[in-house]
Amino acid sequence: MHDTAVLVVGGGPAGCATALSLARHGVPFLIARRPSPARGYGEHLAPEARPLLRQLGAEGVWQSPAHRPCAAFRVAWGSRAFLRRDAVSNPDGPGLALDRAVFDADLAALVPPDRTLPVGHLVEVARDRGRWLALFRNGGWALAVAADILVDATGRGAACSRRVGAERRRGPDLVALHHRGVPTEACADGGAFSIASGPQGWCYAVRLADESLVSVLVCLSEPALARPASRAASWQEALRSLRLPAPRLPEGAAPRLVPCGPQQLAPPAGAGWLGVGDAAVAFDPVTGGGIARALQSGIAAADAVAAHHSGDSAAFGRYAEAEQATAVALDREALRTYRSARENGAFWRIMAAD
Repeated sequence: MHDTAVLVVGGGPAGCATALSLARHGVPFLIARRPSPARGYGEHLAPEARPLLRQLGAEGVWQSPAHRPCAAFRVAWGSRAFLRRDAVSNPDGPGLALDRAVFDADLAALVPPDRTLPVGHLVEVARDRGRWLALFRNGGWALAVAADILVDATGRGAACSRRVGAERRRGPDLVALHHRGVPTEACADGGAFSIASGPQGWCYAVRLADESLVSVLVCLSEPALARPASRAASWQEALRSLRLPAPRLPEGAAPRLVPCGPQQLAPPAGAGWLGVGDAAVAFDPVTGGGIARALQSGIAAADAVAAHHSGDSAAFGRYAEAEQATAVALDREALRTYRSARENGAFWRIMAAD
């Protein structure tokens, strides 16, 4: 049995940001994370993430050669003509074309090893005499942790929070179809992050530092996408029609499907626990800045935990109110973005509706 003041469950960006910030506050903690490597792909890391990493003592993660500086966007939103938007004026510098698996691993490596618990599946969370008891199991072994405060950083599944009675309020059922591989032809994007809207939804494509290409279609979930052949056909047709580059897809293979619709935990915090990152508020990817948001959420959660640990009984309530306000603001931003495309089709009718 392990015993600690704070147990952080989940080792993604939000969980690691919480852990690193708790360490800087001097609050005792353990972080329980799966030892298997993240199945990351390419995405854009906004420049706003850099000062957050600096605050965590993790700016070296930004400077990894696995990521490519991305100083421009090629955007065809509500138009079939691409416009180039440079980001060089941002005071934090350009963003990054991010290798997500490398980023997550580098961030996790900064958490002190003696504060990290490699765990299997979470099987139980229970309240026992004013404290939390979490049980993890992997095959034939089990691990139990007792803690005063529980931080749920398990992502969209919100595995801890749902076990203590919180609900997930979900928006439209969006999915991302993504594949990373060798470009089928030379990319003429000048290293920019390319985004385009179309009848099925919207797509992006980005080259990473190793010259691999990641191309993604964000669309509404439908039963046909359960079939690999249908996923491959939808993904390829969307990219082709929007004139975005696609990596080579091996014969018989299909892009991976991951849920990415907006959802909110209700409530995002309670007596002795709080959700962080996607577990608290998972927002529509069209708003961008997902990883920066996860880092910010982790820092705010650690601040609330530190205040609570020092006797501030209202700290979790303020944190919950801030998360709820963030969810409202991001929903409004997503709605404005979808309406600005003025596209037709079922996807756009749903996403642009009040």
